[in-house]
Amino acid sequence: MKTDDRIRIQGAGIAGLATALALARHGFRPRIVEQAPDFARVGAGIQISPNGVAILDGLKLGNEARDRARIIRAIRLRNHQGADVLRMDLTKRKRPYLVFHRADLIDLLAEAVQVREQIPVHFGMSPEPVVRDDEILIGADGVRSRVRALVGATKDPVFTGQVAWRALIPDTTPDDEVQVFMGPGRHLVTYSLADGLRNIVAVEERKDWVEDGWSHVDDSGDLKAAFSEFCDEVQGLIASVVRPNIWGLFRRPVAERWHKDRMVLVGDAAHTTLPFLGQGANMALEDAWILAEVMVRTKIGSPFRRFQDERFQRVTRIVATSLANARNYHLSNPVARFVGHNLLRVVWAVNPDIPLRSYDWLYEYDPTTR
Repeated sequence: MKTDDRIRIQGAGIAGLATALALARHGFRPRIVEQAPDFARVGAGIQISPNGVAILDGLKLGNEARDRARIIRAIRLRNHQGADVLRMDLTKRKRPYLVFHRADLIDLLAEAVQVREQIPVHFGMSPEPVVRDDEILIGADGVRSRVRALVGATKDPVFTGQVAWRALIPDTTPDDEVQVFMGPGRHLVTYSLADGLRNIVAVEERKDWVEDGWSHVDDSGDLKAAFSEFCDEVQGLIASVVRPNIWGLFRRPVAERWHKDRMVLVGDAAHTTLPFLGQGANMALEDAWILAEVMVRTKIGSPFRRFQDERFQRVTRIVATSLANARNYHLSNPVARFVGHNLLRVVWAVNPDIPLRSYDWLYEYDPTTR
């Protein structure tokens, strides 16, 4: 595929910006169209694990990413009463585990796109993609992707029976751990960010939910009631929440088809995932790198088919692992919870490295070295 092909990226989120940068490495000059009026400072915390940092390093953004983020040294699982179940030490990894405010990661990518590479970003554009015969269209337009419908990936989302609250609060006790408090039918994740804020995501099982989205505001009393039986530490965190966002968690199967003609999907447009493994942004970064590499090295046949073939098995495994985490965090049966948590404690006591090694397939993935 020639480097003078016209390439339009629909969406200026993490997937779209990273794809533009990965393409620019190979001499492509894409342009980005975005329906929002600008890079608004929206969202909350986001986790970039070592596999995502590998891509940032490949895009020559790794040092600046480390400067702007908070480096996480451990993932700590605790029960809802506050007792430790497992602590996974992340310091032995080749690359760090980073957490950002989403807006800070967007700023990092956007500066590289607009200033370093001088790739144009057109804001305030229609969300409806324009398909031209002489143009490649990359759908990086997220969970409500219009491009996804054009390539024929139209399966409806299914409610998982879970809702999630998200909030940022002042961080009075900053630390370098991602903490997960696990209780019957619910769990809470919290970690410090680099700007004096603390991120909170709390998930509760429910029978029904109406709207799929994350921008709905809830009364903090509902959050407090849902976690009223959790330990004092969790109560203290929730007490600082004023108006949390709430959204229903919907599961979409990984799209069976990511491409059609000169159109291709990346990121959430192709494979949405639940927020129980912290891999949504990381998969988008991986997609960006792999798509650009495939577009360069494919001389015969469809690069987009090769891209899907290379990515499908890995992202399917990630999505399935995230779903399994949701079940494991929410054990409601007291016997199952006692056995499961104590088994983790025994493994941790015998060899603390074993639990994290089970994620080598995820965190050690690095396509930038091949």
